[in-house]
Amino acid sequence: MHLISERHLDPFHTMVRISIDAGGSFLKVIVNVFEPNSESGKFLNSGVQRCQILAITEDVPESNFNLRTILDNLNLQDVVFSLAFDLKCANAIFGLSSHAGKRACLWCEGLATSEPGELRSLESLDYWYNEYSKTGLDKTKMKDCMNVINPRILYQDEDPKSLLQDLVPPPELHLLIGFVSLLGVSLMDLWPGFDDWLKSKNRDVDGMVITVIQFSST
Repeated sequence: MHLISERHLDPFHTMVRISIDAGGSFLKVIVNVFEPNSESGKFLNSGVQRCQILAITEDVPESNFNLRTILDNLNLQDVVFSLAFDLKCANAIFGLSSHAGKRACLWCEGLATSEPGELRSLESLDYWYNEYSKTGLDKTKMKDCMNVINPRILYQDEDPKSLLQDLVPPPELHLLIGFVSLLGVSLMDLWPGFDDWLKSKNRDVDGMVITVIQFSST
């Protein structure tokens, strides 16, 4: 409310966005307070320059235990919230193993190399973690327990039958990476010099990805 007042925002049209991410050796939770359709000034209220840090810690992995320790102290259960995170963080939040697991998809229980399986729900996450606990947390049994190896964090008061696909939309970053990867492969087939052109415009892999995004958007 302090930020809403200081920025002269309409409290009935203001979004409070909480984001979790790890990068640059820091694990951090930030909040942006903004009106989605009304931005003014040098920096966007929704941008990184106008964010507020809720929690930050250095040199710790983005694990279920560390995220639980941080989020338990933020009392996010006391507010209505939405979270934005990448797939690695999402898996940690909902108790799933890394994506190296055979059944580590966030939204369903299918095998990585076959058709999608049953859609995941909060209820199914709780069930499979209970089954995994019965094994004595035996890592060789992860696949049998749908790769649910930790208790989930957040959404404790949500309908247990809620599907994860309704709670966590596909992250924009991963959608772009998939599109860019597909586009890049197609262009390299059609234009043998495409890879050399990318290298001539960039010094590293990250720059190459940015160039492809700019190229495809035009």
